[in-house]
Amino acid sequence: MKEPEDLGEHLTKKYGFAAAQQLKNPNHRLMTMGKEVGIQFENNRKIYNTIKAHAVMEYIKSKEGNEMANKFMEVLYKNYFELAQSIDDHDKLIEWSKNVGSTLSDTELRDVMDNTSKQFYEVQQKDQMWKRQFRISGVPFYIIGGDENDEDAITFSGAYPADYIAEQLKLASQNA
Repeated sequence: MKEPEDLGEHLTKKYGFAAAQQLKNPNHRLMTMGKEVGIQFENNRKIYNTIKAHAVMEYIKSKEGNEMANKFMEVLYKNYFELAQSIDDHDKLIEWSKNVGSTLSDTELRDVMDNTSKQFYEVQQKDQMWKRQFRISGVPFYIIGGDENDEDAITFSGAYPADYIAEQLKLASQNA
């Protein structure tokens, strides 16, 4: 398993020194937009392998529905982006699933995390293909008015103010 990587080091390798320096700028667009919607990004965090978190989310979705999976993702995002917690830790992922009301057993969730390559290979392949189709490269990513088969879906990525998201919802409802 790949070791977690410091966010600043990761950004430097991937995008160059200037990108990593933006982490220190409290007026950077991402920081400002995050604050507008109540997100206080913690930039002193690590980059973790997300396969276990994705497997748990997909499993919750398959067993308990989208609403429960969305609740889990909200808690996951808060713990990662704001509290700099590991999203590759079995105990934390199980705890967060319980915090949102999931009734799945610890044993069941551990089995999902231990067998991610077997159980969710097909789901992950479909997900990767779908992300390439929509050119998804970051989170949050929004799809309004459709799904992976709907070319008329409104899509956008990033932390946007509530007014912008409301405009997109209104536009989608007019197109429905």
